[in-house]
Amino acid sequence: MAKEMKRGKRGEYITSEIKLCSLLLSEVPESEFEILPNGHSAKKLVKIIYPSDVQADVNRLITEFIERRARVQVFHYNQNLNRLRDAIKSAL
Repeated sequence: MAKEMKRGKRGEYITSEIKLCSLLLSEVPESEFEILPNGHSAKKLVKIIYPSDVQADVNRLITEFIERRARVQVFHYNQNLNRLRDAIKSAL
């Protein structure tokens, strides 16, 4: 489902779960995203790029998301979710 990589002073997290991506974009400062192709699959991969010094926060948020106990400001979450959906649609 997901893959983590570190490159220099930036960390990366790759997943196809856009709700998790929206959570990370909402809660991790200075995070960005890129849409990656996923072969012939309709599901696109999203790469979240964030500062490596917040790796512990990213891991905590991923765990909270999986356990369904993550909390986030709804406005920012929905705003990022819409940005992701628009980017995915334009990448098709």
